[in-house]
Amino acid sequence: MTESISEEANARLEALRRGREIAREGMRALGLDEDKPLFPEDFNYKEFIEECTAERYAEKAARSARIEAEEEERDRHSRMA
Repeated sequence: MTESISEEANARLEALRRGREIAREGMRALGLDEDKPLFPEDFNYKEFIEECTAERYAEKAARSARIEAEEEERDRHSRMA
């Protein structure tokens, strides 16, 4: 039992190490310095997330409106035919 727990812990630790290495490779590929923060110290994460969420909802609403308008147009054409 202890061996299986230890093996699982080692596997998770190795996955974490690999994930960090992948993140480092990605940062290097993007030309980012891994020793510098991605955002300035005064960056407002909450405001950023709220803005992104609002943009996403606006995009979804626009897409829904476009789909609804297309469906109405198809219905109008099918009634005329």
